[in-house]
Amino acid sequence: MGIIKKLSEGLVNRIAAGEVVEKPASVIKELVENSIDANATEITVITKDGGKTYISITDNGKGMSKEDLELSIERHATSKLPNDDLFDIHTFGFRGEALASISSVAKVRISTNNKKESWELNIEGGKNKTIKPSAITQGTKIEVSDLFFATPARLKFLKTDRSENSAIIETLQRLAISHPNVSINYNNKIKFLNTNKENKEESLKERLKQILGNEFEESSIPVNIEKHGLKITGFICKPTYNKANSLYQYLFVNDRPVKDKLLLAGVRAGYMDVLERGRFPVLALFIEIDPTEVDVNVHPAKTEVRFRDANLVKNILVSSIRQIIAEEEANATSSDIRSYLQKQVESSNSEINTVKNINSENHNFSQLSGDFKRISSPLTNHSFKKSFSMPNSVQESSFNNFNQNNETNISEEESFPLGTAMGNICNNYIISKTSEELLVIDQHACHERIVYEKLKKEMLNREIKRQPLLIPEVISLPQTQLESLLDQKDELYKLGLLIEKFGTNEIAVQETPAILGDFNITKTIKDLAEEAEEFSRTESLEDKLNHFIKTYACHTSIRAGKKLSLEEMNSLLRQMEDTPNSGQCNHGRPTFVKLSLNDLEKLFGRK
Repeated sequence: MGIIKKLSEGLVNRIAAGEVVEKPASVIKELVENSIDANATEITVITKDGGKTYISITDNGKGMSKEDLELSIERHATSKLPNDDLFDIHTFGFRGEALASISSVAKVRISTNNKKESWELNIEGGKNKTIKPSAITQGTKIEVSDLFFATPARLKFLKTDRSENSAIIETLQRLAISHPNVSINYNNKIKFLNTNKENKEESLKERLKQILGNEFEESSIPVNIEKHGLKITGFICKPTYNKANSLYQYLFVNDRPVKDKLLLAGVRAGYMDVLERGRFPVLALFIEIDPTEVDVNVHPAKTEVRFRDANLVKNILVSSIRQIIAEEEANATSSDIRSYLQKQVESSNSEINTVKNINSENHNFSQLSGDFKRISSPLTNHSFKKSFSMPNSVQESSFNNFNQNNETNISEEESFPLGTAMGNICNNYIISKTSEELLVIDQHACHERIVYEKLKKEMLNREIKRQPLLIPEVISLPQTQLESLLDQKDELYKLGLLIEKFGTNEIAVQETPAILGDFNITKTIKDLAEEAEEFSRTESLEDKLNHFIKTYACHTSIRAGKKLSLEEMNSLLRQMEDTPNSGQCNHGRPTFVKLSLNDLEKLFGRK
């Protein structure tokens, strides 16, 4: 007798459930996606104990017939592949596994009405199937009780009710963003309502504001780019608005929520020059592509995709993000301060009204608080005077015709985008003005950007200077990492690193990029080896070296507190005007802010 045997259907379903039904959030994801595929516009989700004991999904979709209802819980039975073409998928589901997997590990009741007939189906752990007439009047309601009762070993892997509930909310948020025209109600506490049924773009903006808050709305930049058959829409945020993790990056391919490594790498590369390493941008991007150009049948969870031309998709994504940030950077540095100024104006108006009320009651000015007196007359503060530095040539001339050598007319200098330097505060913030605006520039941040862009250009043009090591650095690596790194040997050499195999599991570093100066070679090589093993892409290696270039630029730039002459300030401004991405430093912070005449008049109550 042979030792190979065919697994029972029930066991096969439970094995499949292990891939599809990882936790309550997975169940809700699959069932809500089914509701959306059924053209539902209203979906209600109810759970108990974080979904462990009870889950209910009710929709107003098109419902099912009795025949379809009976087939719905059979494995590999689906209505979503009419042509049996896995490369022409226009729905969330297509594998026909979700309901079969869920019903094999839980108690399930399905009630449905297709406007012609109403039926109810009950099944427990894939067995004891019964079907009878139902009283439901519209759509479909699916109830899942005692999740994993048929596979109790899986229960111990579930987390606390609070953690499972958080995972459910995150899942519903992604689905709500992907379909802003669908209203979703969770436990009658969290509601994603469709407030603008006529305009999908406005519905999306309102949905994102509801999920991500007002700060997202104030920091977001609209995206609408179409290239080579690929369309990218949605919103990305300015680099100044970022998070400590990637949970706030919402990516969709043909409206399908995905967590794809290629797309996440594209986002990282797009923000690479303007965001600090370890910080993550906030965005919601929709990628529309011909279904025949993307494979969504990569994993049962359907959160990963594979593009026919992956490099094209990534390059368009990267270039689009960089282009939008570059176009927006001037506005980003001025608009960030708008809301703050508005609050200050409102606060000032309130204080002015307070003063009026006090004066009308014949109180003395001396009765006002010390804080308000200091705000009212800052120039009487000696430390403020001392911290404000203005070159003698400016102090001794009027603001209408100043310059250090009295050779250039102010009106000519004001034609520069960043204006003409007038002085600085605390030897850190340069004050300049144009004919219509006052600018405050962070001298360290802007010089850091200038140095970084020059170094990056040097690396791009393969002009990296190498410094030979007097004694080669020998580093031991795991075999897989060693081979992955040696595969990238030629690319590493172009970036300034010369490595050679040394012994069985070791490499010898012969030369390093001179621009990095004295750095931890062993740690750097080990980090590069780990990334080479995981991604095997040159881009990630360049990203790593870019990080070191950023660090180098930061450490060699003009430091805060360094006193600059007027000529040096103006030289810095002119270099900024010729530098890409000069609106943000390498860490994503703004390098300068603008105050228009209108802003100033608002601050002083003239408007």
